[in-house]
Amino acid sequence: MLPVFLLTAGSVAYIGRTIYKKRAASGSGGNTDTDLKTPIKRPASEDPFAEWDKEVDHYLPVSAGALGLATAGSLFFPPLSIISVPVSLYASWPIFETAYREITEQGKLKAEVIDSFAVLASLAGGYYFITALSGCVYFAASKVLSKTRDHTGKTLINIFEEQPRHVWVLRDDAEIEIRFHELSAGDIFIVNAG
Repeated sequence: MLPVFLLTAGSVAYIGRTIYKKRAASGSGGNTDTDLKTPIKRPASEDPFAEWDKEVDHYLPVSAGALGLATAGSLFFPPLSIISVPVSLYASWPIFETAYREITEQGKLKAEVIDSFAVLASLAGGYYFITALSGCVYFAASKVLSKTRDHTGKTLINIFEEQPRHVWVLRDDAEIEIRFHELSAGDIFIVNAG
């Protein structure tokens, strides 16, 4: 009975949050059908991952808190597990939003759709610790992915900045060194190991 109540409360919270965001974005207090049916558009920034990085930085500690509550509830005081449910739902909110966008806008089933069903099913089954653990692992993996992406991007930029200043070319059966910008079409340049 309790999981059904919690899922209902989560659904009501989702609908309320969606309506609030749309009214705040449009600046109107009116309630029209078009306000409720149009998806929320996020502003495009220079770095397409910057907004997601901010969300990961916010939701990782929240999901860790849900994991702490669920762990303490499993080991010491069971009502703490119940308290971890709304925290887990809040931490899973970006997953639900992404799944909703993928289904409605792109018409595709991707990993976030499966993740959102897994979160809801584990909460409905009363597996509060597993739900909190999966949320924490999801955002920790997203954080690692973000750091790896940044490091890889910087490494690629450094590699492409290190262009050679001189090259060896073959002219009249002799290898000579010339400046890189002096290369012309038809030159045969020599590449040696190392």
